Amino acid sequence: MTPQHLGPISRPTSATTPTGARRMTALPHLEPSAAQRSMWFGQRLDEAAAYNVGEYTEIHGPVEPDLLRTAVRRVVDATETLRSRFGAADDGVRLLVDAEPVWSTAEPAWWMPVVDTSDTGTAGQWMADDFATPFDLERGPLFRYALLRIADDHWIWYQAYHHIAVDGFSCSLIARRVADAYTALAEGAPDSPELPVSLDQGRFLPPTAPLAPLAAADEAYRADGRHARDREYWTRALADRPDPVGLAARPPHVADRFLRRTGHLPAPAGDLVHAAAERAGTRWSRVVLAATAAYLHGLTGARDIVLGLAVTGRESEVELATPGMASNVLPLRLSVRPDTAAGDLVRQAARASRDLLAHQRFRGEDLRRALDWPQDGRRFFGPVVNIMAFGPELRFAGNPTTRHNLSTGPVEDLAVNVYDRGDGNGIRVDLDASPEHYSAAELTAHHRRFVRFLERFAAAAVESGTVVGRVEASLPGEESRLDSPAPVVVRGGGVPALFAARVAADPDGVAVIHG
Repeated sequence: MTPQHLGPISRPTSATTPTGARRMTALPHLEPSAAQRSMWFGQRLDEAAAYNVGEYTEIHGPVEPDLLRTAVRRVVDATETLRSRFGAADDGVRLLVDAEPVWSTAEPAWWMPVVDTSDTGTAGQWMADDFATPFDLERGPLFRYALLRIADDHWIWYQAYHHIAVDGFSCSLIARRVADAYTALAEGAPDSPELPVSLDQGRFLPPTAPLAPLAAADEAYRADGRHARDREYWTRALADRPDPVGLAARPPHVADRFLRRTGHLPAPAGDLVHAAAERAGTRWSRVVLAATAAYLHGLTGARDIVLGLAVTGRESEVELATPGMASNVLPLRLSVRPDTAAGDLVRQAARASRDLLAHQRFRGEDLRRALDWPQDGRRFFGPVVNIMAFGPELRFAGNPTTRHNLSTGPVEDLAVNVYDRGDGNGIRVDLDASPEHYSAAELTAHHRRFVRFLERFAAAAVESGTVVGRVEASLPGEESRLDSPAPVVVRGGGVPALFAARVAADPDGVAVIHG
């Protein structure tokens, strides 16, 4: 196959039968989830690309484009969520699924172009331009793929989805299905729906991925008393409705785009994170959660820290093998004082995470409605932390890969995304921020500061008795007022409350920005 020259994707607008009617069927036994309903209405209010999620995979070695296209086709045909659409209904929204695999229609609803970009910079701009394109939830498809050629031994496989159909966990499931299908084809397996797809540790995913297991699990959860018990747990735990603490004075708002700064922890810093986790008897992700809370404490002085923690919303092995939309964001509440030992904060984060995961099915949207909290139109409970370590490295016919996230979903204020892909590159830290709340320079400073702080905090957690107050939250040369200001909290009360909060935190700084 000859790669196309650089240019926009040419996309069919719909899959049609010869008479022009869309080949669709409703699945009345499958109801859209609460998360999907929320995203449906959010997208209807704002048709921008804020709800796009995706990633791209660098393949370090030769690729046969036709073979990869066949592998992708097989995975799309076998995965119901990739054939889903959403439409208006009397009760708000209905879920539809193609009656036949989208590739088999007379006029396919999608196509995976092969684009010759020659260098990574051009490829990055191409992906950014495409990723900024919204999806049409009613017409679909709710995904886009492309294969970008950098060189004969360097390719990029690009994935974009609407969050209503695919969450971050599912991105990895789909990528693994495609990598394994491609490898099987490259090794001589016939083009068949039964292509083997491994998960990890010798387990295999089923050859098809219907949506029914996710829908059944959600229905059972709401019917057997667990939903009511979780509602009682969460409303009791947050009955006092703590004030959200953040690093920007403006009320959070989902923007149609976000700023990102990214980088990897130096190897010695990554070793410290893992050593701190081992000392506390927990996972490395809990060290990151504790460090994030300590960072907010260090820059604001607040002691009651609430983070938004992204979770998979999946419990059973069947759910963990099913691509779809089940992820959730729930509040993780931590108490931080200057005299709190760093190791104790890690253990506190481990306990709080364990409790949260035991109640992770209760939707964040339901909790906001139950408590009428947070206010000011917030969707999340504080800076959102998303920690991803989804299985071993992907290989395409033996070729190693490097995976890069493009977006984990809407950014309301600040998101801390931390990855360990198992590809030998160590721990990656992305900070995403709303451009309505942070300038590019501010986000760059926060990223540099947080990466350095994470290393310092991990070192403190390894040392017995070292307290949070001794972990510097500032970069060399920054003013000492960064270390212990008054907290910046966002309460109800609109502009006057925001003005008062900013003045309390920084009497000499800018309190109000117009425009």
